[in-house]
Amino acid sequence: MSFVTDPARAERSLARRLRAGWPELVAAGIPVAWLLASRGAGLLDPRSMGWLARGDSASHLIGWLFFAREPWHWPPARIESWLVPAGTTLGFADAIPLLAFPLKLLAGALEAPFQFFGLWFAACLILQAVVGSRLLAELGAGERLRAYGGALLALSPVLWDRFERGHFSLAAQWLVLAAFLAWVRFFRSGGRLRHLVGLAALPVLAAAIHPYLALITGALLAAIVPAALRFGARRAAAALGLLTVAALVSLAVAYAGGFLGAGERLRAGGWGNYSADLASPLNPGTDSRLLPPLFPPSESREGFAYLGLGLLAAGAVGLFLELRARLRAGAQPEEPGGRDRHGLRALWIACSLLALVAALPAIRLFGAELASARSVTAILEVPLGAFRANGRLLWPLHALLGVAALRGLRSLAGRPLAGAAVLLLALALQLAERPVPGDRPKRDVATGEEVASWRRAAHGVTKVAMLPLFLKDGGDVFCGGIHGDDWSRAAYLAAGSGMSFDSGYVARLNAPLARARCAEGEERLRTGQLEPDTIYLVRPRRARIFGNRGLACEPYWGSLWRCRAPGAEMRPPAGGQGTAADQ
Repeated sequence: MSFVTDPARAERSLARRLRAGWPELVAAGIPVAWLLASRGAGLLDPRSMGWLARGDSASHLIGWLFFAREPWHWPPARIESWLVPAGTTLGFADAIPLLAFPLKLLAGALEAPFQFFGLWFAACLILQAVVGSRLLAELGAGERLRAYGGALLALSPVLWDRFERGHFSLAAQWLVLAAFLAWVRFFRSGGRLRHLVGLAALPVLAAAIHPYLALITGALLAAIVPAALRFGARRAAAALGLLTVAALVSLAVAYAGGFLGAGERLRAGGWGNYSADLASPLNPGTDSRLLPPLFPPSESREGFAYLGLGLLAAGAVGLFLELRARLRAGAQPEEPGGRDRHGLRALWIACSLLALVAALPAIRLFGAELASARSVTAILEVPLGAFRANGRLLWPLHALLGVAALRGLRSLAGRPLAGAAVLLLALALQLAERPVPGDRPKRDVATGEEVASWRRAAHGVTKVAMLPLFLKDGGDVFCGGIHGDDWSRAAYLAAGSGMSFDSGYVARLNAPLARARCAEGEERLRTGQLEPDTIYLVRPRRARIFGNRGLACEPYWGSLWRCRAPGAEMRPPAGGQGTAADQ
């Protein structure tokens, strides 16, 4: 046996691989190029954090920064130094435990803080494009359709909407396409077990990213159990066994990731208030520069599922080609004997059932209520109470409609010019209707000099607190709503200075404990009793009251002042600014 590699042979092998994989390279390159051109390469810089310091993305960033500098706890996603004294978890900060766990090891070796959310979104675009391209290949698409079709799937308005809203963990919608891919391969292979195992692994992986994605992929795994009866009772039993194992392992992963068992409430009120209209895949809402909204989208936008003008145009052409082909064939079924060798009929049923749950409690079409299902909603709210944004369950049907729209263009493979024209036009339309991104509002998360000045100024200080306390979760603002996004800058300084912080916004809080802490904060405001190891950030009126009581207070930043009990000198941070506004 020779271990000497022939250079010429290796070069030919690489060239063959590149030729075979060029559709995936093109599919991934187009959305990444659009991301860089429209948002700037600075997004991918781990040191760039200003674009994250607002809204929901602020909680993701802050959760990661506190977690990265803490020692390990149990469960491993526990964060003790943020939202003290109760603490929180990576899961409730939506800080993607799948990445945060290994990167915590790297963070310990680096002095400067860093973020991974920009690179994560770029990776999600690549995976969406590549998995979509492979799925189209399984469904009989040619190379050109795989290349541009994969790019169209990665330019989904639903995916980009999650980026704009700062919901980075929910950008992993490639998991839905991966579930479709495993599903199709299972049926095409005649029921091979390895494809079932691949499908069963997806809820486990999703449980380390976001619970909604675990729910969706788990539901698709559950749906394949009856569909597997086509290949006999033994294969259906194997699917049921894998479903059981996947559910148990997913729960363990969710616990480790901080989504379960932390004492915070899982259920929140208003289940069904974040539902979807069944016509949402056709409704651009306010996300198109070329089309007006067909009906007003819900205020929460959780039911947003617009396909995009490019995919709609591709679907119209594909539907025309399919109908023409069927008419010419005398309305004969496409598959021999009418057999659905891809398992798509069962997949359509599964995705449609999820879409019906997404539409509860009132089934609406183009904004008009067709039927009320509030009795069914009351039953489903018991097992699904933690998943109140049920409109997200429309995403599988949205993804399947996009794949079906592209699959209809397969017949253009023999007409390369027409096929290229249709795909390029669809791609141009998909990009042209995207709103021109303005400058994403930034909140300076403080420079390294300011963090250093806090460290120098804070002799004997171990805590940063806000008065009034600010506590908010995905369901309620418990107290301190006047602070808005001001908390994120203070939290960043606390994390960078090695201090704890008591305020913030996460997905879930322990409601009774949060209310008790709000009452304690009100009492502290009333009495003015401050702890000497804590810096308090307050509004100007309260700062004047504290100052009259002998406490040291000074302008800090924006409309906030910082106060501390007597006994230590405080120096204003570099670039700090105060205001006389009485809020």
